[in-house]
Amino acid sequence: MEATYGDFANPYSHNGIVDHGSESSNSIHTVHTVPDEYDPRTGYQLKTVPKDAVASVRISNWAEVDNVASGSIAYTYTVTDEADVLKVRYAAVLQYEDEHEEEGQTRIIVEVFDAETGELLSPCTRSEFNAKGVSQDKVRQWHEYVPPEGLTKLPNPIMWSDWSLIGINLGGYVGRKIKIRITLRACVMNYHFAYAYFVLDCDDGKIDGVACGEHPDTLSVPEGFYYHWYKTYDPTGAKVSDENFISIAPDDTSTYSVRLIFPEDSSCYFTLTTSTLPQEPAADMQYSISSTDCRNQVTFSNTSSIYGIWNGDTIPVKGACRMYEWDLGTYGGVSTESAPVIQVPAAGDTFSVRLRVSIDSEWLCTDEKEFVVHVPSILSEQESVNLYVCGEDSVIYNGVSYAQGIHEISGKNRYGCDSIVMLNVMRYTADTVDTTVTICSGEIYDFGGIPLTEEGHYEDTLRNEMGCDSVIKRLDLYVRQSLVIDLAANHISVCADYGSFLLPFRRINGETDGCAVSFGETFPGTDTIVVQATDTAVTVSLPEGIVPGRYSGEAEFFNAKCGNSVLPFTLDVLYPDSILVQRWNDVLAIRNADYNGGYVFATYEWYHEGEALEDEVSSVLYREGGLDFGSRYRVLLERKSDGVRQFTCDIVPVEYEAGSIEDIPRVWFHDGVMRVSVKQAAQGLLYGVSGQLVRTFVMEEGENDLTENLPDGVYVLQVVYADGRRVAVKVLCH
Repeated sequence: MEATYGDFANPYSHNGIVDHGSESSNSIHTVHTVPDEYDPRTGYQLKTVPKDAVASVRISNWAEVDNVASGSIAYTYTVTDEADVLKVRYAAVLQYEDEHEEEGQTRIIVEVFDAETGELLSPCTRSEFNAKGVSQDKVRQWHEYVPPEGLTKLPNPIMWSDWSLIGINLGGYVGRKIKIRITLRACVMNYHFAYAYFVLDCDDGKIDGVACGEHPDTLSVPEGFYYHWYKTYDPTGAKVSDENFISIAPDDTSTYSVRLIFPEDSSCYFTLTTSTLPQEPAADMQYSISSTDCRNQVTFSNTSSIYGIWNGDTIPVKGACRMYEWDLGTYGGVSTESAPVIQVPAAGDTFSVRLRVSIDSEWLCTDEKEFVVHVPSILSEQESVNLYVCGEDSVIYNGVSYAQGIHEISGKNRYGCDSIVMLNVMRYTADTVDTTVTICSGEIYDFGGIPLTEEGHYEDTLRNEMGCDSVIKRLDLYVRQSLVIDLAANHISVCADYGSFLLPFRRINGETDGCAVSFGETFPGTDTIVVQATDTAVTVSLPEGIVPGRYSGEAEFFNAKCGNSVLPFTLDVLYPDSILVQRWNDVLAIRNADYNGGYVFATYEWYHEGEALEDEVSSVLYREGGLDFGSRYRVLLERKSDGVRQFTCDIVPVEYEAGSIEDIPRVWFHDGVMRVSVKQAAQGLLYGVSGQLVRTFVMEEGENDLTENLPDGVYVLQVVYADGRRVAVKVLCH
């Protein structure tokens, strides 16, 4: 035991026990042992020794004004499996001064430290009570007592608490030596007295009430915590009880868990679980062997379990046996330790141990089994060791230098036992490994951590742990040129009636084994695309019936050794120039669906030398003054069927001599009437210069008078014959 005393600021300033007897107001550390003794400063309402205890320890006293004392008492203890719950019972008496701030009020502190390091085990092993506001505290059972005149010097009321219990879980520290320190700080002014009584006890931190082969009536756990009982397999975790016990109905076969919560911090808790089935223990154990200093040390561990009885069958249940006893025979005798350790001779042995376990502390429900333990010998026969030297003539073994040859050495084996070692010192000879590797340009070959990219002969030497050359690696590296290629143009245009198109490319590096061209799903005949490749271009066949439009394609150039190269491109398939027709020297027109491949168009946009012609948006282009012969005309057409817009191939108009175009209707005016002469029956379509249809006529072979009055202006008369031929004639009306 350790004791300190001092003032409020430092109750640990002085070491030593101050004890003048339990009735002395000068005692700071004293023991009360009278069973029916009551504290006079509580009006004889507080017993100084609680029920079921034989004694209590008091810290501080009732000295006032100048002699107020603070102090502490500490006990050391080794945590055991059967005593891993610390129960602290205390009662306190103090002169209460409400005007003191919270940090200056009486404090009662319980702390559990590691006895070796002096460090707090965890935040869950510390409890601190502060007396601020105890006049309203109902939880800790505080009471107020007004002392009669002469009992105390100061007029302050006396507050006292009846015996309270706090539990602290030490289950995670079994086998460790701990220090339990209880501190009382009286008053910040060292003016008002405060003292407290303490009783320390331990419990085993297990569930009581489990019956041997019988259904339990009640389950209980140690006092001093807050509790949350619930059915283990209830996903909601609904609370069954908040007491330290629950009653079990006769037909209840549930498994229950209880969370024992540290009253000072709800985040500190541990959980116990047990089944309400009738239970029986099953003894079992494991052992491990460690060998040092030519001795075998055997450590046993108790792995016993509990099983429940359900309809005649046995099923595993949660929980641990409460009691266990080992009979370790010749080497250990009887032990009740949780993990006993015995020493077995270096020669080893095979022997039996017995383990008896019980689920209750009265040994009413037990199981006992015998186990065979085999400990092998750690004594050594003669050992051979081969060591190598490289450039040197000797080697160091266990701090001694040995030359090449065979040496007999007396020493210790790895277990610390005497041994004889035959040491054979030999010269090390390195192995040579030849490798030939071929890579592609741009690749990296890792040669012993060195990145290589160029052809050549390389060598690398590996050394063993002794520093000797162990492997000489020789590499002949060859570099094959990878295929580097690009398209000379990645946007290709071709007329739909050409049958094929040319895809030019530039091969910058490497060789190609061939080429394949592919298109998307909308491209017809994707399975029958034929290509022919030269050194600079690929000729790609067009499938029959290709519909003008824009297609995305890929050209894959093959290189079987270093990888293929895939290049994307765009293909514009244009309408053939055959759907365009020249009429006279000043008119171009689009053939109708019967003569243009079956296409019906929604819009027309005429272009000349790549520039759009303003307001020329009909199927007929009339250029007053004549077409620009030798230059290029094309039309941007929008198909009615799918809305796709695409150009025609260029048409280059030629100049015809007068009378060289046959079967051209003649138009003239006679007495204000437009007269048209045709060689066979036809339909007449009269368009304004904007392309808008103005009139339609049915004409017979010969001369036809068209009597409709027309506004002055320029018109284009399109004559459509029965065979689909169309002829356009410019008409000037004024």
